[in-house]
Amino acid sequence: MSKQFLAFVNKEFYHIIRDRRTMLILLGMPIVQILIFGFAINMEVQNIRIAIYEPQTDVYTQDLTARIKSNPYFILKEAPHSIHEIDEQLSKGKIDMALIFPNNFHNDLVHAGKAQIQVIADSSDPNIGTISTNYIRAIIGEQQREWMNLQQIPYNINVTSKLHYNPEMKSAYTFVPGIMGLVLMIICAIMTSISIVREKEMGTYDIHINCEGERDGHHGSIISIAGKFCNRSSFKNDSISGTIICKFNYNFIIVLFCS
Repeated sequence: MSKQFLAFVNKEFYHIIRDRRTMLILLGMPIVQILIFGFAINMEVQNIRIAIYEPQTDVYTQDLTARIKSNPYFILKEAPHSIHEIDEQLSKGKIDMALIFPNNFHNDLVHAGKAQIQVIADSSDPNIGTISTNYIRAIIGEQQREWMNLQQIPYNINVTSKLHYNPEMKSAYTFVPGIMGLVLMIICAIMTSISIVREKEMGTYDIHINCEGERDGHHGSIISIAGKFCNRSSFKNDSISGTIICKFNYNFIIVLFCS
C-alpha cells in the first residue's frame, strides 16, 4: 500500500514539475497574493484633509497646528475664514474634517487651566469619521501633555466632536452601495451559466467547427469561414447560434459567436 501511495505521489510530482502553468499557480500566485494582501492593501485611514479655524492666532494654536501638520496621516488645507466656509467645504467634499478653536482659547487655557476645541468630521463613512476623530484627539492629548511637562501647569482641553451627514453612525449607508455592485456581479455570472446550460439543453450549443491554422494564416479566411457557417446554418424559427473555435499552432484561439 505504501509503495502504491509513493508511486502515486511521485507521478503527481512529475506532472506538476512538467506543467509550467501549474508551477506558476502553485508558486507565483501565493507570492503575489501575499504581496497584494499584505502590503498593497492598507486598511489605515490616511491622507485626512483637515482645515483649522483660528479666530485668534497665539502660541498654543500655532504649536497644535504645527503638530497636526507634521503628522503623516493629515493633509493641512487652507485655513477657512468663517464657520460658514467650513460647512461649505465639508458639503463639497474638499475637506474631511475641521478643527475649530474658540475666540479666547489662549486666555482660557492660561488663566482658567482649561479650554475647549471643537472637531467637525464628515461621517458619511462611519469608520473613517470615527478613526479620524480619534486621531485628532490623540494628537491634542500629546500636545497637552507636552505643555504640562514644560510649564508644570495642569491643563485640561475638552474636545467636542460633531459628526456631519451621518450623526447616527449607520453603516448601511456605506455598505449597501457596495453590496449592490457585488450582487450585480454575481447575478451576471449566474445568468451566463444559466444561458449556457439552456443552450446545451436546447441543442443549439453543440455546433463547433475546429480548424487548424498556420502561424502565417490570414484572419480574413477565418472571418469568411464564420460568414459561411452563419449563412449555411439554420434552426427552428430562423434562429442561428453557434461557436467557431480556430486554433493556431502557437496556441492562439479565436472564438466567434454567431447569432
